[in-house]
Amino acid sequence: MIADLRHPVTIQQKVQTADGQGGFTTVWQNLTNRSQDFAEILDVRSSEQSRLQRLYPENAQRLRLRWRDDLKTDMRILFDTRVLLISGIADPDGRGRYLELFCVSSPAIGTGL
Repeated sequence: MIADLRHPVTIQQKVQTADGQGGFTTVWQNLTNRSQDFAEILDVRSSEQSRLQRLYPENAQRLRLRWRDDLKTDMRILFDTRVLLISGIADPDGRGRYLELFCVSSPAIGTGL
C-alpha cells in the first residue's frame, strides 16, 4: 500500500492578504513545511462542462495519502500541471492511517471561468 503513494503532490490553502487599497487579495500558500506529500491518484470520472459557450474537460480523482488532521475542503492539491479542488475528505477504515480525498480538476480552474 505504501508503494502506491508515489505521486508527489503539494497541498495549498487560501490566505487573504491586504492589497494596500483597503481590500484583500486571495493567494494560495503551501500548507506544509515539507516540500511535498505523496499520494495515490485514481481517475474516477471524466466529463465536459460548458462555460461561456466553450467546453472544458472536468475530471474527478480520488487521492489516498497518509493521515493528517489539517485538511479542509477549501484547500487544493497541486499535482503535475493540474490543480485539484478538494470536494470531500474521508477516513476509509476509521483508523486514522490514511485519508481519501475526492477532488475535481479542470484546466478552467483558476482562470476565473
